[in-house]
Amino acid sequence: MTRFAAPLLLTTAAIAAGSSLAALTSAAPPDDWVQQLGAESYAQRLRARHELLAAGRDARAALQRGRDAADLEIRKQSAAILNQIHHSRFETELRRMQSATESGQEYQLPGWTEFRRLVGDDRQSRTLFVAMTRCFRQPLAQLAGDWQEQASALLQRHTETSDPDPVAWALLLMLNQRHGEGGCLLNHHVREALNRTRISSALQASPHADVLRRLVAAALERQADRPADRIWMRIAVQWNCRPQAVALAERATMPDRGASPACTATALTILARFAPDEARPALLRALDDGRTCQVWQIVAASRRRLKTQVSDVALAMLLYLDGVDPRSVGFADLQADPLTIYREHSLGFEDDKQRQAALESASRAGVIPLRFVHPSGSGE
Repeated sequence: MTRFAAPLLLTTAAIAAGSSLAALTSAAPPDDWVQQLGAESYAQRLRARHELLAAGRDARAALQRGRDAADLEIRKQSAAILNQIHHSRFETELRRMQSATESGQEYQLPGWTEFRRLVGDDRQSRTLFVAMTRCFRQPLAQLAGDWQEQASALLQRHTETSDPDPVAWALLLMLNQRHGEGGCLLNHHVREALNRTRISSALQASPHADVLRRLVAAALERQADRPADRIWMRIAVQWNCRPQAVALAERATMPDRGASPACTATALTILARFAPDEARPALLRALDDGRTCQVWQIVAASRRRLKTQVSDVALAMLLYLDGVDPRSVGFADLQADPLTIYREHSLGFEDDKQRQAALESASRAGVIPLRFVHPSGSGE
């Protein structure tokens, strides 16, 4: 007999409250239903909750006022229903984005407008954004606030791991686009992490590699107003961001940019690889650049030391563009490199005598004008 007591009591309560419920219809203003959240009758409170959830966004203003009500129960229930309405709308928007077959639709999702500006709107970008939103909903919701704190937390968790999370990196690269105090430090950490072959290779092997490449390209474009940076140029090559790599290299080889010798040398190899027509004038100018960019100790029985000047790199790239093997003119230690055509430590000479001989050989082969055949001002 006792097993039927609870349903019997609930039914009796609902019948007893019938006259009160009849006083309100579904067309009643949300504020009226909010007041019913504090009713003594459970049936009244349940009906009010149902009506407010059904009203959805139209009930939000009333529920927000309910959070400030004098009645504790109304405050608690208003906050809970608001959260449920927000979650339901959020999930609806995510499902709508996930199933979309056309670009250009608007979504009420935190961070989407900024993300779309960086990577565009297609199935791949929407898929990554949905994954990013499901994993990092709270950080995305707080983008208007202290985004630097979010970035710091992501850096600590996802730049040192042996298995980088591509979804976390999407958010990190998105945050890196933001300017302001702390932006330079974040930019530095992102650069150092992407320069690690292990991290970049793992990210490029992920299903989200194409969209991540777009985010890296956006990060590279942000370097336009910063001093020339050799590491960012190498990242551009590693991620196959050709337009950005060429743009950075062209700026680095401008006479007024004041790029370091190592940075200038890297820029010359990028121009030779990706923009051969634009490279030749810069390479010819660099033949007069006797600054040392690398010094390498060859670990062998002879323990030879190779010094690489900017002019050496320029000469090797001119030979490469003309289809001449640099080894044939004196680059005896030359080694290939998938990123920079030749390994940096192999583009050098033991002394100026070898360097001068290489210039003379290149001139005889018709690669460089005779006026460049002169002792280098390296000050050996």
